[in-house]
Amino acid sequence: MKLYLIRHAPAELRHEFALSGQPDHLRPLTDKGIVRMHETLTNFSQKESAIDIVLQSPYLRCLQTAELLKEHFPETQCIETENLCPDHSAQKLYDEIQSYNVGSLAVIGHEPDLGQFLSWLLFRQATDKFPLKKGGIAKLDLYKNGLCKLKWVIHPKLFI
Repeated sequence: MKLYLIRHAPAELRHEFALSGQPDHLRPLTDKGIVRMHETLTNFSQKESAIDIVLQSPYLRCLQTAELLKEHFPETQCIETENLCPDHSAQKLYDEIQSYNVGSLAVIGHEPDLGQFLSWLLFRQATDKFPLKKGGIAKLDLYKNGLCKLKWVIHPKLFI
């Protein structure tokens, strides 16, 4: 299957949002982040034909990013999963991804977890060597036998 790892778009600054007294999982995207992600996804959708399923963190900023993605891929089914919350288990996320029999699947989550998951997919060892920028996307070919091939990693500004 084609697997896309997508880091959520730029969100409000953590320390500034903390002053509101609201929990971090309610931290939203910034207006600028929404515009940038929309531009990135416009270009991305011209190069990629379909995404069957999107797995997303239940955090607000990931839900908002998934909504933007759905504007470009309206047939996509979006599913919230705890396996994309910060500090998730790479093995549990991998098992969930492999449980879907689809041609393409995207996950929308957080750093450093997504970069570590990318490393885990490639080398079965989570490292911080593959961080994704906010709004960044990595494309992989993921096979049922567990092998994985990295196709590309794109900085969001390259799509704009």
